[in-house]
Amino acid sequence: MKRKSNSSSRSAKTFVNKNGYRQFKDSGKYVHRHVEEKKLGRSLKPGEVVHHKDGNPLNNSPNNLKVYRNQSEHMRKEHKKKGKRHITNNNCSATLSGGSASAKHCSG
Repeated sequence: MKRKSNSSSRSAKTFVNKNGYRQFKDSGKYVHRHVEEKKLGRSLKPGEVVHHKDGNPLNNSPNNLKVYRNQSEHMRKEHKKKGKRHITNNNCSATLSGGSASAKHCSG
């Protein structure tokens, strides 16, 4: 019996959404949340946020993921510690540094 490799089998069951995150086709669940649940050995609690340490939403390696209790804690610890301020407005978000936008992401 012929077996598919894990990598091709996995990629066939997922897609990259318009915001650059990988999701499972059947459930719509984000892959990084699934990976973090496996690492923790429990389901994520409502409101918990999974952060990609390197900023790459496609790097779902367990050692690249970190859980925050909520979005507020995530923003406070990840964006302010770098001297940056992250704002969200009208489906757009921007990371500000020194008063100017260094990155802007809009959906829709």
